[in-house]
Amino acid sequence: MLDFTGDSAILGKPTVSDLREGKATLPVLDLLRTGPPRGRELASTIVAGDGTDEASGELIVLLHECGALDRARSASEASRRARRSASSTRFPAGPARRALIGVPDLLISQEPLTLRDRLQDLGADAQKYREI
Repeated sequence: MLDFTGDSAILGKPTVSDLREGKATLPVLDLLRTGPPRGRELASTIVAGDGTDEASGELIVLLHECGALDRARSASEASRRARRSASSTRFPAGPARRALIGVPDLLISQEPLTLRDRLQDLGADAQKYREI
């Protein structure tokens, strides 16, 4: 979702770059299923490499207007809660469990941090997890 809602300067990549690389994301799949025909046109154009910044901006507007981003966020939150619950019972308490629980939060966060920052916030030794 950050590909459509995040700041490209913070993310370190342009918005809509996943779609430009041909990666199917939940918001785009939802838009293709429930959105207007213009959404399919824009997605096809962007995947083909012919999309402009204006086309990307229009696609983002459509993702908001048709509710695709909200539904994807809800699905991500439900998945995050389920994984958090499973991780809290399957792994012993400690930095590794805190990191496993925290990574989904990082991935769907509205204000992205670097993985290293997030692991430090969770009390984990970031150096230990660089190799994972």
